[in-house]
Amino acid sequence: MKFFAVLASLVAVASAQSVSFTTPRSGGTLTRGAPTTIVVQRPVTSTPVQSVSIVISLDACTGSSCPNPSSALGTILFAGPFTPAGSPPSQSFNVTIPTTFPAGEAEILATHFSLTGTGPTASTEIDGEIIFVR
Repeated sequence: MKFFAVLASLVAVASAQSVSFTTPRSGGTLTRGAPTTIVVQRPVTSTPVQSVSIVISLDACTGSSCPNPSSALGTILFAGPFTPAGSPPSQSFNVTIPTTFPAGEAEILATHFSLTGTGPTASTEIDGEIIFVR
């Protein structure tokens, strides 16, 4: 019984800090050399979460797959504080895709570092969306 209580609390903590892109959506298109706004959202949760930082990056996909984000993040578009506000909490980032970035399918990644729970516990997570770069 104790095992299930611990498992349930771990699942709650893991989902508490989960971030996602609201812009761009999967399948969207970004243009090289043009300013664009990226919006990252964190869900409302009953578990205390202190967002510390975020890295937004872009990695080109080759062939039929995209690189594993745990081995390399690709081109860094933003690295700095993550201070989401509003309900649900979100933050906008104005970035420009480098003109040298290859056209075609790519994965945009949000690597989020947060402190979770009353302990707190350090958490890092990566969320990605497959997009197209032109």
